[in-house]
Order: sequence, then C-alpha cells, then structure tokens
Amino acid sequence: MTGSNNPDQLSFMWCLLTCCGLHVISLKDLLTYIRPLNPYQLKGGYTYWKEVAHSKHATGVVTLYWTNMKGVILPVTFADLNNDGMNDILAITFDGIVLAYSGLDLTYLWPPQNFSVGTASTESYSFPGFGFFNDDEYLDIMIGWQTGSYPLYDSLMIYILDGKSGDVLWYKDSPGAYDYTVSPPLTLSTSMSFRDAFIFRISSTNVPFKTLTNHSDPDHSDLLTKRHIGMHEKGAQSCDDMDTKFVDTFIMDRSNMESPLLLYTQHAQPYYYNVTKELVEEYKMTSLISSLPDSKRHRYPRHAGSHDDAETNSDSMQKCSRFNPRDSSAGILLDINNDGEIEYVTVDVAFTNPNVYGYHPASGVVLKTIIRKFSLEKLWKLNLLTQINLEEVTTTFSSSERTPLANISLAHMSTQKWPQHLGRYQNGVY
Repeated sequence: MTGSNNPDQLSFMWCLLTCCGLHVISLKDLLTYIRPLNPYQLKGGYTYWKEVAHSKHATGVVTLYWTNMKGVILPVTFADLNNDGMNDILAITFDGIVLAYSGLDLTYLWPPQNFSVGTASTESYSFPGFGFFNDDEYLDIMIGWQTGSYPLYDSLMIYILDGKSGDVLWYKDSPGAYDYTVSPPLTLSTSMSFRDAFIFRISSTNVPFKTLTNHSDPDHSDLLTKRHIGMHEKGAQSCDDMDTKFVDTFIMDRSNMESPLLLYTQHAQPYYYNVTKELVEEYKMTSLISSLPDSKRHRYPRHAGSHDDAETNSDSMQKCSRFNPRDSSAGILLDINNDGEIEYVTVDVAFTNPNVYGYHPASGVVLKTIIRKFSLEKLWKLNLLTQINLEEVTTTFSSSERTPLANISLAHMSTQKWPQHLGRYQNGVY
C-alpha cells in the first residue's frame, strides 16, 4: 500500500495477487465494494490512471504484471526510487524478474530486469533491502536469488541495483550455496548523508576466501581458508570436519565493495548420540522386510531401505552428526538498553538428522536455536571487524568514497529506516 501527498491525484493503491499476476486498485474503487453502494457504480472511474499502458477492468483493477510461471512474491515493497516525492512499487517474481513501477501513474520506472541465468531455473525466497549505495542521492536495492529449483540449488547470487536506472551496481556469485536462502538484507544508516551499509548473509559450502580472520570470535582465531563438503561414504554427514557448512554475515557499503566487514560466522557443530542395540536390531529387521516381495511385505507394518550390515554387531555405538546452520533469520537492529547504541540481534537455527546407517533416521530432525546479540557501536569503536577479501565479486561503478566504513559513526537508531524485515514498521515501506 502506498500513498501521495496530493489527494486529487493518486490517493492510495492496494496491491493484490492472483495466480499468477500482480494487480492494484485505488482505494476510491475499493471503497465501492465496501460501502452500501452498487459495487460497479464507479466502474473504474478513478481516471488518474486512465493513461496507464496496462489492462484496466471496469472493476477498477489494474493488472501490472501477468505470468504463467511461478508468480510474484508478496508483499511488494514501496520506496521513492525516482525522488518525485511518491512511493514507487518494487515487485520481485519468484523466478528472477525485478519490476519497478511509478507510484504516480503505474508506468515502468525502468524496463523489467530478468536475472535468470541462461536456461537454469532461478528462484528467490527473500525480500529486497533499500539503501544509498553508490555516490548519487537515489535509493538502491539489494536482492538475492538462487540457481536451481527447490530443494536443490547450485549457487547464491546477490545483486545491488541502481534504483534510478535498474542497472547492476554490484554482484556476488557464491557457488556451493546448496540451501535455500530466506533472510533479506538489512540497511545500516551512517552519520553521512546518502551513505548506507547493507547487512547480508552468504550461506555456502565451497567458497574460497583470500583471507579470513574472524575477530568476532572470543579467541580471535583464524579460520580455514578453504571450505569443502565432508560426508561419510554411506551418505551420512560426517563430524570429521566441522568447517564444511557455514553462514557468514557481512556489512558492506561503497567503500568496501570487494572486502566487506565480517560480523560473524555460523559454523557447523557436532551432535553426538548413541545408537542402541534395540534400534540396530529393529533396523536389521525392517531392512530384511523391505527386501521381501510385495506379496509378503504387507504382513509387516514397518519397513525401510536396504543397508550394508557390516557394523550391526555392536550392542551400542556412539555416532556423530553435524548441526548445519541455516540462513533463516534476517536479524534486527535495536537499541535494547535505550542508551543510543545500536545492537544487532539474530535468532539462528541449526538442524541435523541423526541416523543409524546412511539416511535412515535414528530420532528424526533435531533443531538447535541460538540467540546472538552484537553491539555494533562497540565493534565499530574498538575496530574489531575485519575486512574479508571476497572472490566472485563484480562491480560496475567506481566510487569516489575514500573514508573507510569503520571510520565513520552510525546514525541514531531513531533514523534507521530499514532495520528489520520489510522495514522499520514491517509494512514494506521505506
């Protein structure tokens, strides 16, 4: 929902979704369905949109976008992208298209941007973030997609778009991001006008870093420079290497586009459990049942897949599975103590699937929840955030900014406009 300061022009609009299109209706038209009037009395008589080059029905509904593919992500978001004093509409399709419409007359601000990669499927679960990234006075947009189709993905792609033109300002490809990413970016406003930083996450399993020293860890220990997947030969996740699945949280503005500040890293953690003799014997029996012909298998209510029986002689054994971190929380910027200092709070989730052999479950899915709080003001003042030289980064503009992000102060919490999911008031309006 968005509005205008001129009631004689575009007073308000309401965005609707049907499969598979994006529509808007003015509140003047919408009210004809709510008031005790003939719902078709107005018949789309709100004439300010009459020049819109989209289909308009007698009901007053304007169809902005229609697709036979995977639909549009709702709610849409609103921000003044062209600095005309009117909130514009930014819509994201599930399959990788960015749509920007003028809030004044519903025309395109810039042509639709399609970020599908060749013939590969592209999908998104997250919402965009708004902030001043390049050197002009127009808002810019961060958004992410993944290549592949749920639940299997090949990589995570993060873009920053010029809000004025829709052009790509910055691009990061993260091969090996197999899990779906749902956390949207947050915006951290600084004391400098038209200079914001994005807080965003990268979830991956095989991303080389040039340098990686995490000073947010208590022991300030160095991390591995290469991460890779570790699996048991039977398919169960191994505890031999805990640095095989991770989620990094970065802070970046135009001064550190290729080397953002690392806020913290979520690592995989070991989960130890015992497999009892009874569970082993049950699995042996159900595996035997599964090998029977269908005509005989119905006599036994439970069955499982076949397995290698080499290790079932033990009465009990201790096994280990990995708690894999999931990128499922955007976090939130707060002033918890009302002392004027900004904290970043996040609820992180990790999961594991304990098993007997291979993928056979021992006790279902086990979840672990971790609540973290970071004092950004203190990390800033003590210079405890280290820059990380990322690879697979592409920039299309050169900034004249010479002051490092860590050398400027943060804006007061009361002026932070995108400190949580869908903005300050969680209504999608910047």
